[in-house]
Amino acid sequence: MEVQVCNGKSCAGKYSKYITARLENDIKFYKSKNVKVCEVACMWQCKKAPNIRLKNTVHNWMNPAKASDLIQKNSK
Repeated sequence: MEVQVCNGKSCAGKYSKYITARLENDIKFYKSKNVKVCEVACMWQCKKAPNIRLKNTVHNWMNPAKASDLIQKNSK
């Protein structure tokens, strides 16, 4: 499963780097081998930043805890 974290100007300004770091730490902690995190340039939903894409669905107004919960629920 690939999780894309938007790293565009609006998302980066709302700390998307912390989302990426949290998800990468979760992968190491839970030893999730089927989850990959990557940063993408922009998802064109800047007013709803920060955004992540999971299973072809964009999730808006994310924060590290919400993103972590979302990944945990979808990786089972």
